[in-house]
Amino acid sequence: MEREIIDYLKAIPVSLEDLRKKNRKREIVYYRYVAMYLLREKGYIIATIGRFLNRHHSDVIHACKQVDDAIAGYNKQLLRVYELAKEVHVDRRILCKPVTFQLKKLRVRQ
Repeated sequence: MEREIIDYLKAIPVSLEDLRKKNRKREIVYYRYVAMYLLREKGYIIATIGRFLNRHHSDVIHACKQVDDAIAGYNKQLLRVYELAKEVHVDRRILCKPVTFQLKKLRVRQ
């Protein structure tokens, strides 16, 4: 099962080690949130996702809530990361070609 999760997360442009670390940089956190959300969408159990990414199950619940709020329109940066990650997964399945993107280009002025 771990190999299946790793293969599913290959399209995210952050290494698995960075997702598992305690790093709190916004870019890494947004990718981690999206990774947790995508795994939850795929049908994995919250506790399994948490154990795989060295997080507590409540962190996974929080990440899913944050992405849901972004989809509702409350966080434009996280929404863009999510939309690009979804496109990357679709492109990867169809073209088998990884696409990278940077969060720095996605800054929204307030």
